[in-house]
Amino acid sequence: MESEWALASGRATLLSWVVCHPPTLPAWKERCPYPVVLVQCDEGVRTMGGLLGAVAADLRMDMPMTVDFGPSPDGDLVPQWRPA
Repeated sequence: MESEWALASGRATLLSWVVCHPPTLPAWKERCPYPVVLVQCDEGVRTMGGLLGAVAADLRMDMPMTVDFGPSPDGDLVPQWRPA
């Protein structure tokens, strides 16, 4: 269970996505419907996040993505993805 921090490139490939509809957690209610993407980072790690700079209809399998950070409804900065 050992781990270490490593700098990542911020580049990834889109694997899948889903559009979330109500009911959701109260903090996310105003954002519905919203897309959530699953990407595989160039370093081999898979992660999920929100979508920026596009809508779900723009997404295509295997499209290149790049990470950005934006606020969650709670104000925390979270990873989000945009088409590269």
